[in-house]
Amino acid sequence: MTPTQDEDVMAGPASLPASVRVEDPRWEASDPVALADVVLTALSASGSSPNHPAMADILFTSDAVMADLNSRYRGKNGPTNVLAFPSGEAPQPGIPYSLGGIALGFETAEKEARERAIPLAHHATHLTLHGMLHLLGYDHENEVDREEMERVEVNILGGLGIPNPYEGS
Repeated sequence: MTPTQDEDVMAGPASLPASVRVEDPRWEASDPVALADVVLTALSASGSSPNHPAMADILFTSDAVMADLNSRYRGKNGPTNVLAFPSGEAPQPGIPYSLGGIALGFETAEKEARERAIPLAHHATHLTLHGMLHLLGYDHENEVDREEMERVEVNILGGLGIPNPYEGS
């Protein structure tokens, strides 16, 4: 099911569901709800997801919205491909908690996919996974953390039949 701009659709397994909203209809060709479902299911199966029931929000939007979010929350001008907003909630046994939300910008993601000569759906899958890993506490602020995050991404993407996005970069 493709959501309209005013509705959210749930994706993912019961242990790691997400509310998905598609604000920019150009994302629809990549089937963002199915894409989110695949990422969340793969994360859950990989052992990288939390040990407690958790949920998230995923927004597929435009670069204009991303530029606004990037400016307001990161103090940076211009759009970016993906932003993660961790909730900061601490898990409590048996009670689902919010990991936070991620947002993906269409024009930047589409341009990056075109420049890399890869399908937009593959790049959007990687960006969704990357954002979700940030919500799960992964980071790339130093070399050790970057290598660990990339290892997890490459392993999960490989299991989905998506080539290593870091090769050649």
